[in-house]
Amino acid sequence: MSLITYDTKNDRRHVAVRFISKKDYDTKIRYWAWHHNYKGHNEKKVTKTSASTEKSGLSFIGIQAAVMDGSKVVKSCKSWAVGY
Repeated sequence: MSLITYDTKNDRRHVAVRFISKKDYDTKIRYWAWHHNYKGHNEKKVTKTSASTEKSGLSFIGIQAAVMDGSKVVKSCKSWAVGY
């Protein structure tokens, strides 16, 4: 999968995105590694990544995007995929 970040604010902070997942039998969210965009204002970064678990698979998948100040999350949001 490709994760795309684009920094729209001209500040000292940067943006980051990561994959999140849950299984049917567990409500615990698994947070995968952050992919940071340090390129700066008006710069896009495309990161190719993958996720793999044991044979039970991934029942729910989503992304979390964040504004970062160093390694600290300043604000973030999550979005879950909707399947049919």
